Amino acid sequence: MLDLGSRNPDDPNQEFLIDSSRVIFDAAPHRPALGEIHVEGHDRRWFGEPPGAPAPYRYRLETSLDGKEFRTVVDRTSNEHAATIEFDDFRPVRCRFVRLTATGIPPGAPLAVLEFTVFGKSAE
Repeated sequence: MLDLGSRNPDDPNQEFLIDSSRVIFDAAPHRPALGEIHVEGHDRRWFGEPPGAPAPYRYRLETSLDGKEFRTVVDRTSNEHAATIEFDDFRPVRCRFVRLTATGIPPGAPLAVLEFTVFGKSAE
C-alpha cells in the first residue's frame, strides 16, 4: 500500500487525483530447490536461462481517502495478457492511499514488484 500524503499534518497536499498506474513485475525464474530467487537483470546467472512460457500477472488496484475503506479502480483479477509491465488508465479518483493486491502470479515465479507507480496531481 502506498501513502501518497505527507507526514507533516500542516502540509496541504494530503490528497491526490490519480488517473493511471504502472506496475513492473519481476519475470525471473524461481528455483526453490536451490534456494534461489533471481531478480531480473541483477544476477549474472539469469542471462541465458529461458524464463519459461509467458503467463499473466493478476491483480487489483484500490484507492482510499482514509486507509480503511477502499474502492477498486482497476480489476485485473481475470487478466489473460502476459506482460511484466502493466499500464492502466482509469477515471480520475481522489485518494491518499493506493493498494495493489496480487491475486495471481505465473507458475514458478516469485511475487516480485520491481516498481509500482501512480500518476496524477495534488487535489489542492
